[in-house]
Amino acid sequence: MAMKRNVTPQDLEAARNLKRIYEAKKYSPEKLTQRKVADAMGFSQQSSVSQYLLGKLPMSLETIAAFANVLGVDPSEIRADFYSAIAIKPAALASREVSVRCTITGQLPTAQTVETKTEKEANAVAEYAVIVDTPLYRKAGIRKNAALIIAEGVQCLPDDDVYVELDDGSKIIATFMGENHAEQKVILRELSADNILEIERGQITRLDVITAIENPKRERPPL
Repeated sequence: MAMKRNVTPQDLEAARNLKRIYEAKKYSPEKLTQRKVADAMGFSQQSSVSQYLLGKLPMSLETIAAFANVLGVDPSEIRADFYSAIAIKPAALASREVSVRCTITGQLPTAQTVETKTEKEANAVAEYAVIVDTPLYRKAGIRKNAALIIAEGVQCLPDDDVYVELDDGSKIIATFMGENHAEQKVILRELSADNILEIERGQITRLDVITAIENPKRERPPL
């Protein structure tokens, strides 16, 4: 069973600060609505903003910075220790190796593990990597031979990027948009062509959250 991300007292305090700032902007001459914030943040659904405002979703440092930019405030007005948290975060992350599960095309991977320094999802049952051995996702910022770092057993939330395997063996990289519970379908926005897909839940054999993308380093000649 998928596990929910934990919301801490610090997350709730940040959510209260965010809501206070948003409420002030909502009644200002700008008349900032949740829909406008969602569009500016790149969220496909307005409900994502509502969940952050209500403290139902914990905000990462990156999300706090994005909200601050849209609302025209300093990030420390949302989370008081924002800058100290940014300062210590890189030093706190040690390099670790993640096992490669497969490639997108089904070819045998050339490496058994990949190295990452990204933050590990605390609630993950396990994590694994998938090699994107195709240029199809370049427009989404995923270069050929990038490694997706994926958390297994974590609840998918709206606007999460996800890795999907279907019962016919095909693999998809997409944004999770929600579920149609009445029809038992999962709604995804496929990243290679930006198509909206509605897939029957029974066809999906794996649906896991992508926590990081390790793009290959590019070798540049000296100047």
